[in-house]
Amino acid sequence: MKKNYSVILAALFSIVLTQEANAYVFPGDNDCPWANINHSWLDFLNKKYIGSKKSAYFSVKLNHDIGGMAGNTCYTVSHNLDGSWTTAGQIRGKNRGEATTSGGGDPMRHEINMRGTILNFNEAGELHTTDTKELIGNMYCHIGSECWK
Repeated sequence: MKKNYSVILAALFSIVLTQEANAYVFPGDNDCPWANINHSWLDFLNKKYIGSKKSAYFSVKLNHDIGGMAGNTCYTVSHNLDGSWTTAGQIRGKNRGEATTSGGGDPMRHEINMRGTILNFNEAGELHTTDTKELIGNMYCHIGSECWK
C-alpha cells in the first residue's frame, strides 16, 4: 500500500508541476497540530493519533534549496507505519515532481527525513538543519502548492 501511496503522490505532483495551474490548497490531516490545537508535533509524528490511517502526513515549505529539494516550495511528507518517510514534490532544477521513500529520522529525537536529509523540528513547526541548526523551513497541515495558507 505504501508504494501505491507514493505513486499517487508522484503522479499528482508531476501533473501539478508541469502545468501552469492556479495555486491549490487542501485541508490536510485533521489530527495535525495546526488543525487540532490539543495535538503536538511530537505526538503527531510518533503516530499517537493515527488510528486506522496509513501514515501521519503534513507539508513542509523550505526557505531555500537543500539537497535535491527546491526552496520556496511545498513538499508533502508522510511518516509511514513501518517508520520510513515519503517525500513528494518538485525535484530541484526540473519541471517535474517525484515521491521518494527513505529510512532514518527518529521523531522521538525531533527528527524528520526528507529525501534522505535529516532535519530537526520543534513544537512551533520549525525545521532546522542538524549540523548548523539553521532554520530551513516550516511544517504545515495544509497540503498543496501554497501549503502555508
